[in-house]
This record gives sequence, C-alpha cells and structure tokens, in this order.
Amino acid sequence: MARDLSKIHPNAIFVADVKSTGLCAADPVLQANGLTADYQKSGHSHMKRGFKKLGTLVGFEKSGYYFLA
Repeated sequence: MARDLSKIHPNAIFVADVKSTGLCAADPVLQANGLTADYQKSGHSHMKRGFKKLGTLVGFEKSGYYFLA
C-alpha cells in the first residue's frame, strides 16, 4: 500500500511507528519515490497526533494497522 501511494503522491510524508524504521528506510521503491517517514510511538492516539502535526496522507504500524487521513 505504501509503495502504491508513494507512486501517486511522490515526495509525500508518511507517518510510521518507531518499530517500522527499517521498513521505510530500506525499501528501494519508497526511496525512489521520495518518501519521507515521520516516526511516532505505536498506537492510534500517537499516530493521529502525527497526522495533525504534519498533515500526512497515511500512517503505518509494523503490526499491520494502517491509518488513512
């Protein structure tokens, strides 16, 4: 999902939980599409806070949850 959205929205900022640092930083497709990840603590309230702060499109947790603006 992140790869598809980063193609549609190049140079976007996504919110990810701190457990996902390696997933976003090492993915070659996300890097090629200019993705910037802002890392937040795990949990719905922390992710929502990251959305409000940055006005992001989507957020991901390593556990498999995702959050759409």
